[in-house]
Amino acid sequence: MSTISVTRIAANFKPTVNYPRLALVHDGRRALLYFTGRRQRGAEEERAVAVFEGCLASRFGYPNDEALPGHPLYRYGLGDYDFFEVSSSPWMEEVRAQNRVSFPKFDMPARKHFIVTAHDESFECLADSVAVHPASSFPVEHLAPRISAVE
Repeated sequence: MSTISVTRIAANFKPTVNYPRLALVHDGRRALLYFTGRRQRGAEEERAVAVFEGCLASRFGYPNDEALPGHPLYRYGLGDYDFFEVSSSPWMEEVRAQNRVSFPKFDMPARKHFIVTAHDESFECLADSVAVHPASSFPVEHLAPRISAVE
């Protein structure tokens, strides 16, 4: 395996310390992460949504900003209040190895490993891509029919 590295990625918004907290909607192919952020330093805070397409798996919650130095990827460049991409992701390799147990001849296509760090929680996922928009582009009320269809 190649050397692991974690790099900040341009995302149009950076998470801020203020509330409301992160909120996640994940249907198995797409993950929507709602957060409070700023487009640039000194700008007004606003709600934003990060859209992760082709989301294979996600982790949400711990660590918060104070515990982030204990994250295994912290020593590779993971930091506070931003969006990151992990190159040579050990998590992606773990998923591919699990898949080979049942499908030894199928080499699962790799996804990108993204991490979003915020105040009270972090979000990680294996996805094809991420784009960040003002939350008005993905209003929560339009998600209600999708969520209630799951019940």
